[in-house]
Order: sequence, then C-alpha cells, then structure tokens
Amino acid sequence: MSRLELWQKNWDPFREFGLQPRGVERFFDDLFSNRLQRNDKNMIQPNVEVHETKNMYLMKFDLPGLNKDQIKVDLHDNTLTVSGERKDKVEGEDKDKKTHFSEVYYGSFLRTFTFPESVDGEKVEAKYENGVLSLSIPKQEASAKRQIAIR
Repeated sequence: MSRLELWQKNWDPFREFGLQPRGVERFFDDLFSNRLQRNDKNMIQPNVEVHETKNMYLMKFDLPGLNKDQIKVDLHDNTLTVSGERKDKVEGEDKDKKTHFSEVYYGSFLRTFTFPESVDGEKVEAKYENGVLSLSIPKQEASAKRQIAIR
C-alpha cells in the first residue's frame, strides 16, 4: 500500500477540523435554531447583541411577541438585568381550541450583564420597537486626574 493510499484511508476531514459528526449536527442545529432559546433552567433566553463605542454600550434584545409592559430593565451598580415573561394564555382565547404544533416559547426570561467599567445609570435610554429592545448605556466619565496636596 502506498503512502498516499494509507493517508487517504486514514484521513478523516471531520477529525482534521475538530468536527465530529455530532459536532457538525450541533453546529447546524445552533445555526438554524429558533430565535428564543431555552436554557438549562427551562427559561427562555432571548438573543442579544452588545456593541461598545468610545462613550457607551449599545445592546439589542430580540423579544418578539412581547409588549413593553412585559419587560423589566434594572441597573444596579454596573450590572444590567433584563427580565420578563411571555404568558401562554391570551384573554378571550377559545377554551375548546386544540394546538397541534407550536414553535413559540412561553415562560420567563432573565439576562444579566456586568459591565467592565462604570456606567451612568441616570442617562440609560431604552426603546422597544418591532420586537426589539434597544438600550443605550453611557459610560461614566472618568474623573479628571488631579494632584492632592498632603498636609
């Protein structure tokens, strides 16, 4: 058997790139998964993106199907918490209705982020539009360096 034949026989592209068949399957499951995921605690975990500029943090949360009354945003020290709940029951819903299939997640959610530097809680802005919660969180201005006289 030549070296080329031996190499071709033993070569596994999945192993070469660190992708075992289950890993590839998991990759595509994650890629095409639903917008709202459930975490291990059986809570909804909305997708979020976080951007940073020189003066602020910009965050966007995908929260389709919620009213702004169902979302709570808290900032304590440098820790931001976004929580809420999507309830299954809709007022006036037909009690005889039978659901055959649903990809909509119901339940509570909670996301917590701690910023690496001080933020200005008094100037945080939140906007909820078309199922997207947008937050602008300004960084706190650093105090000017000054010489302190020793007495």
